[in-house]
Amino acid sequence: MLAALPPWLLIPEIKFETKTSIEFSNGSIVKAVPTSEDAGRSEALSLLIIDEAAFIRNFDELWKGLYPTLSTGGSAIILSTPNGVGNQYHKLWVDAETRVSDFNPIKLMWDVHPEHDQAWFDKEVRQMTRKQVSQELLCDFASSGDTYLTAEDFERIRISTRSPIEKTGPSNNVWIWKYPLPDHKYVISADVSRGDAADFSTFHVIDINESEQVCEFKGKIPPDQLGVLLAEFGNRYSKALVCPENNTYGFSTITKLRDIGYPNLHMNDRRYQYSVDVPIGKFGFTTSSSSRGAALTKLEEYLRTGALKVYSVRLIEEMRTFVWQGNTPRAQKGFNDDLVMSLAIGATLYEPAVGDGKKTGGTHIAMLAAFGVNKPQVQRPAPVFMGNPLKPHHYDPRMHDESATPGVPIPPGLAWLYK
Repeated sequence: MLAALPPWLLIPEIKFETKTSIEFSNGSIVKAVPTSEDAGRSEALSLLIIDEAAFIRNFDELWKGLYPTLSTGGSAIILSTPNGVGNQYHKLWVDAETRVSDFNPIKLMWDVHPEHDQAWFDKEVRQMTRKQVSQELLCDFASSGDTYLTAEDFERIRISTRSPIEKTGPSNNVWIWKYPLPDHKYVISADVSRGDAADFSTFHVIDINESEQVCEFKGKIPPDQLGVLLAEFGNRYSKALVCPENNTYGFSTITKLRDIGYPNLHMNDRRYQYSVDVPIGKFGFTTSSSSRGAALTKLEEYLRTGALKVYSVRLIEEMRTFVWQGNTPRAQKGFNDDLVMSLAIGATLYEPAVGDGKKTGGTHIAMLAAFGVNKPQVQRPAPVFMGNPLKPHHYDPRMHDESATPGVPIPPGLAWLYK
């Protein structure tokens, strides 16, 4: 193509040319390189052009190496169709729009082409999915990715966010939207982390009478301290049913809750409901591929239908980067999903309001009664017989029956039962 240009336009001569590079007589070099991890490193570039940046794997790591190559005064042009939010290309776009960076954002919609009119657009969209339309024609970041929630549902939930009425707890990371009401029932679901790594420990308090989020925590504290915090807010919210995830770190949280004597821990195996000595693994929410998927499916339904009301900006920000990766929804690289997962656990603990707002026949109350566990009364020990074990003994059940009245004679005709 360059060889076909008129001489007056092609001032420098081509000295060397291959499939991936061209060298000119004035010393300029144009290179096309694949997007490997070391692409462009150690170069002093005057112009960097990156095409379809939103679709480059590990573009965030690649950009860390490419950006310093512009330090000698070079420029960069980054091109791409959108591919969801939260990735490095989206970050660069947001920074450009908000004037945080020196990039100039230019959005080229479908109608900038002189031959594309409304009739052309209507014909094209009939052959495309909603995601393809958002990506290829509308330059819409939010709708172009494989997000957990649709753009419409996300926007509806985003509008409902509000500032908490109180911030308290460790580093003021407990946010409260509504104080407890004495005649309401609550559940608290928690996602537990180590407390000093990239992930956060989180919990939500859900008012099951109103099916709404009333309190939330996101912070980095040790698992045992999280147990103390859960007990504090469980007691504050009417002895709420507390359900931490019982992963490796969650065992420490559950152990602390039991040591404190918190009376209302979620039990995942009803066979142990009235047992005195319950294995620690029977408390809390056990995360597996199937239980995780079921919890997230239920949460998506509650949010999509408006059955669960949420108010947290922190939660919405996690939702923004919570996307489908294959058949599994999870946080994008470099982001967290701790609030999402703790809310998903909460969604498994109750049934929300239906119809005109009346509860589903007390189903939510029944679930709490079935899966909550309190310390049972200790059984009276069985009678111990002393003396010769081969000699028959007479057993008077009134001696071991608290309802029996001492001194009351055996009813006539029943004496044979006591011999």
